[in-house]
Amino acid sequence: FDTETFDTNSYHSTVTNTSRLTAPATGYYFFEAQINWDYGATAANNPILRVKKNGSIYQVANDTGTANRSVCTPTSGVVQLNVNDYIEIEVRQDSGGNVTILNANGATNFTIYSLGA
Repeated sequence: FDTETFDTNSYHSTVTNTSRLTAPATGYYFFEAQINWDYGATAANNPILRVKKNGSIYQVANDTGTANRSVCTPTSGVVQLNVNDYIEIEVRQDSGGNVTILNANGATNFTIYSLGA
C-alpha cells in the first residue's frame, strides 16, 4: 500500500514495510480488509485474502471467481496486538494468469482501529 487516507498514530509507512499496519501500543484492534478483483476474460480460481499477524496466517477469506465480473473479497475481525506487532494482508489466486486488483473509490482497502487495552 503506497498511499494513506489518514493515519492518526503511525500505524503505516508508505516507505518501509508498506504491507503492514503496526500496533503503536498493546491492545485490541479492529481490522477490515477488502480486495476488489477484476477477472476480465479470465476466471480466477480460489481468490483468497489472508490476514497475517506477525507473518503467520490469522484469518482467511475465500471467494469464487468467474470470467467477466468483479468480485469483492472482504474480511474483518478483532485481534490482540502487542506494541510493534503487525498485521498485513496477502492475496492469492490460481487462474494461471494475472488478475487486476481495482482500487477506484476505495474498492481495495486495509484499515485498523484501536479498541483500547
